Amino acid sequence: MRVLWDTNVVVAGLVFSRGQAARALYSGWERWPHLLITQWIDAEAARILAAKFHAPEVWPGVRPRFLILPDPPDATIAEWADVVRDPSDAPIAAACVWHQLTHLVTGDKDLLEDPAVLTRLDEYGIHVLSVAHWLDMTP
Repeated sequence: MRVLWDTNVVVAGLVFSRGQAARALYSGWERWPHLLITQWIDAEAARILAAKFHAPEVWPGVRPRFLILPDPPDATIAEWADVVRDPSDAPIAAACVWHQLTHLVTGDKDLLEDPAVLTRLDEYGIHVLSVAHWLDMTP
């Protein structure tokens, strides 16, 4: 199982320590020493924690718990720009395919519910899971 953790799950899990996203992150860390994110997610998590939650010190402390995958090539991301409604989702979907991941854990409604995105990712054997679904399928 190769799982990518989306920015919204990572940030929510770090900010709201008693929430479902935090439980999901910890369940991942119980299975693997490092959780998979991309360079794009790395930068976005750092930016959101600093700007929105005024907690720039959080990311450097927890960042070593993540394995940061390189972003896919721009051409691969561009292919997904025509599939996703929100252009900021293209790097996430492209990374799942580029790195041959099996699961994406996200709270993003577009990624979770858009039939075009789900069908295309399913063609590559990638399952898009909500945090609740992840928690249901892991002990």
